[in-house]
Amino acid sequence: MVRSAFLILPFWLWSALVCADRYPLACVYVERGGAAELASHPACAARADDALILASAHLRRMRDTTHGLAAVWVAGQWYYVRPTGESLPVVTLDNGPDPFVEGLVRSLRVGGMAYVDAHFREVIGPRYDWGWPFAQGRALVCRGCRPLQEGEHSRVSGGRWGWIDRQGREVVPVQLSEAQARAR
Repeated sequence: MVRSAFLILPFWLWSALVCADRYPLACVYVERGGAAELASHPACAARADDALILASAHLRRMRDTTHGLAAVWVAGQWYYVRPTGESLPVVTLDNGPDPFVEGLVRSLRVGGMAYVDAHFREVIGPRYDWGWPFAQGRALVCRGCRPLQEGEHSRVSGGRWGWIDRQGREVVPVQLSEAQARAR
């Protein structure tokens, strides 16, 4: 009995060290079967070639939060994660992941803001520097706008603004000031 305890402890310690080495990033997520609260989990994720890789043990413990996807915070970024481990970086909104609105979620990509569905298919490519969630079939978007930090929050300012529909067509051309576009 003493001998087996001696063997288990070093193995447990070894496996914890290996996981921490392979998955150096902590994750914050809601655990399946637990309280519906976010909790931090060490040795959860790694990055490789700009892709997020999640430890399979953590992936199995993540609770689905929307559309069969789990939400996870890693290294200052929210992601939606499929059960397969495929992940999608999404915009942070009110300290959480951007919600799906009218079936789409916003994802900042190289080139700008994209709108993506729950299957991680890009519906509208990154043609705009910023875009708001859809409401009644259209979204307010801008080109040339920039984020301005105001305390712990930020806002988007400047540039040219307009509205797009769910197919990405400009229903109000992106040529107006933000105030003019919002009035339309």
